[in-house]
Amino acid sequence: MNENRPDQHPDDQPDDQWESEMSSEFDRRVRDLRESPLTFEHVRGRAVSIKRRRRTVVAASLVAAAAVITPVAVAAGGGFGSDRSNDAPVATQTPTAIDSETPAPPEPAGPGFAYLQDGDLHRADGTVVTLPGDYTSATDLGDRVVAVSQADNGDTVVDVVEDGAVVDSYSASNPPIVSVTGTYVVFMTPDGDLQTVWDDGQKVIAEGYDPEVQSPMVATGDDCTVDCRVFLYEYKVDPIEVNQDGRESSPAPGTLNVTSATSEGDLLVVATRVLEDDLTGCNALWDPAEQRAVIPETCDYRFLEVSPDGRYLLAGDPQADGFGNTWVSVLDTDLNEVGRLEVEGTSFPNVRFLDDDTIIATAYDGAWTVITQDVGGEPTTVLGPEPGEDLDPPFVLAD
Repeated sequence: MNENRPDQHPDDQPDDQWESEMSSEFDRRVRDLRESPLTFEHVRGRAVSIKRRRRTVVAASLVAAAAVITPVAVAAGGGFGSDRSNDAPVATQTPTAIDSETPAPPEPAGPGFAYLQDGDLHRADGTVVTLPGDYTSATDLGDRVVAVSQADNGDTVVDVVEDGAVVDSYSASNPPIVSVTGTYVVFMTPDGDLQTVWDDGQKVIAEGYDPEVQSPMVATGDDCTVDCRVFLYEYKVDPIEVNQDGRESSPAPGTLNVTSATSEGDLLVVATRVLEDDLTGCNALWDPAEQRAVIPETCDYRFLEVSPDGRYLLAGDPQADGFGNTWVSVLDTDLNEVGRLEVEGTSFPNVRFLDDDTIIATAYDGAWTVITQDVGGEPTTVLGPEPGEDLDPPFVLAD
């Protein structure tokens, strides 16, 4: 073995002697560290495992400290055996162990639908907007919320709310109708203006109507800057369609009313007649472009709504007597039942499509709940139960 002369620098020592002394010193220093039973050979064999296992983060920090201290001490002392106790200690820094595999906390998930409760609008994403008044309904348009209340004289008041404050207020002859896409609202003012509001704009698309006998019932399109279609009801007159430029047309001649539409407005649910008992209504599914019935008139069901993509219909009891619907069928365009919402002792006052394949309903059985159900699936309670009277629900679905 080569002799270790006092004037020989550690870098000039033979590799085997360097490694031997390195191993001995490293092993000694690791043993001296608090709560560290590891040897150099053990550390070397477990290096990869230490990086990957969260439970050994503390040990990894200690080993890293030893790895920093050892070569600094060797370089400063001229060798492993040198006595430099009178020299000032060399400053060292222990690196911080970082667990790069710890997942970020999940973002809060919302209910997937909006509703109004105790003066607050609970948005579909889970955020809550406190509204500046006592409102009976609200529509979330994104940057804006359209909220509805009743004045002391019974008039309908429509407020446009931004950042919690009212920026516009209108009187209306009827509560606003929300477009099928949920992106704008339309209502008629007492002066006969057909007023629309969306997330960053508003527009009177037509005027000169009689609010005593005419009212908007259904609306399609994203907003009224480029393309929107509003369907008006008028007693004993064919329905009227009004577009964003105020142009009128007759979408369903010979029918009584348009009650629902697809998001594109290419299919309409229309009321065709009322039977002599004044309780049973008949309806059809109508193609306004072809001016014909896709599903001929039926009096066996009352069509409540067509799905946004036109594949399904919600249908209830044609007599529509009593509080809400005691059952709701989901029909395809051949009138085959592909799903059914029915719970014993429960009424469903408000039922609609949440999306193309899901229905949502408020339900009352002495208490109030909100229920969702996939087409062909089983009902799931997603809100409630909350106590309340049958005509005073604690929460209202917001379109």
